[in-house]
Amino acid sequence: MRRHLRISKAVRDTCVFARQDVTRDPPFSRLDLILCRNVLIYMSLALQRRLMNIFHYASAERVLMLGHAETIGPHVELFELTDKKHRSIGRSSRPCRTRSASGR
Repeated sequence: MRRHLRISKAVRDTCVFARQDVTRDPPFSRLDLILCRNVLIYMSLALQRRLMNIFHYASAERVLMLGHAETIGPHVELFELTDKKHRSIGRSSRPCRTRSASGR
C-alpha cells in the first residue's frame, strides 16, 4: 500500500521541497536543515568526506541531522555537536581551512 502525505499550505509556503542526488547534483546553498539519517554509513569514506564539505557549503550556519550510527568523523573543524540526543549538528563558527566541495 502506498501512502500519500499532504503538506499543509502554510508549510509549503515557507519550505522548498526538492529531490536531489547529493552525490551528483550541484549543492543547494543557505539551507536551514539537512537531514541525513543513516545514509552516510552506506557510502565510502571518500564520498563521506566529499559530502561533508558539500553539507558545510550548503548549510546556512543552521542544522545537520545525522543518524545514530553516523558521526561527523574527522570534520570537527566544519561542524559542532549541538544536541547529542537528537544527533543535531551545527555549522562550526570557527574559521576552517577545507578543501572545496569538489574535494580538491
